[in-house]
Amino acid sequence: DRVLDIAAQDLLQVSVLHTLQGPPVALGSYLLRPIQVLQAFEPPVAIASLASLAIFAAVLSRTFSARAEQPESRAVLLRLLVAGILLTALAYPLTFTIRAYAISGRDTRVHLAAVFGAALTWSSLWGLAIARSNRLFVRQTAISLLAALLALLVGFGVVVQKDYARAWELQQLFWTSLVRAVPDLEDGTVVLVDPGGLTDTRYIAANTWNLPLVAHNVFDFPDAWSSEPTVYRLLPDWRERSLTNSYEIKAVDFTWEYVVVPWNRAVVVETHAGAVVNRLQDLTLQAEGHLLKPLPALESASPQKGFLFEELILIDWQ
Repeated sequence: DRVLDIAAQDLLQVSVLHTLQGPPVALGSYLLRPIQVLQAFEPPVAIASLASLAIFAAVLSRTFSARAEQPESRAVLLRLLVAGILLTALAYPLTFTIRAYAISGRDTRVHLAAVFGAALTWSSLWGLAIARSNRLFVRQTAISLLAALLALLVGFGVVVQKDYARAWELQQLFWTSLVRAVPDLEDGTVVLVDPGGLTDTRYIAANTWNLPLVAHNVFDFPDAWSSEPTVYRLLPDWRERSLTNSYEIKAVDFTWEYVVVPWNRAVVVETHAGAVVNRLQDLTLQAEGHLLKPLPALESASPQKGFLFEELILIDWQ
């Protein structure tokens, strides 16, 4: 729908705009990533970078000492440079749904098709620079700089993986606290999460659009239930956007869609420091108060554990 609903004129404009925006971002990331690594130069990142530095320096020194003096090598590098630039530019005309200047997080998938062209462009530029270095000292300095750049790019991979590990910890923190706050998941229960206190990482989303997909994998709900419990992350200003009446709430979730829930099945939780800290008993919207799903007077039967339970929930569950 995001493509089919775009007018023909807009399709052309987006193609041209992204073709102009994308290549500078894809090529510029080779300079940005090392800077980001140096800003987060913790032990795991430093170990990965330093360990790979010696390998890159040895391989590059051997490669260029054997081939850089050959004139035909420079001609090949020039042809590869032109091919790399074309491949990088041609990666963007069909990227309609994501901004072409994304530099962090899931949206950087817009640059996936440009990976090969950008790598070819940069490697050709470095190859030409080193091949034109007639003095041994200048050449060795250029090789050392390139080896350092590549080593820092390896370190950037570790920076991203650390964010993935942190996101997993945030998921465990959130879902463990949610299970404590909402032990009464029943047929038709809908949990609305106020995102004010949720925490995220730079390179991967932790508890965002994926929340509605998780509950039925954490628990194995009975087949007889007509509507499995679902969890939604709301927009930050959901209180101003929500619509209500005497029997249901219509709240806007993270994907900009309305979630319609009867009041007696709605659970609203507040968050702080990445965890659920409070379950509201009632909710006032548009100057009207409404009672939410109450906690049961007696302890209800617990759903069976699903295959993600042991990975996400850090408390005992009977």
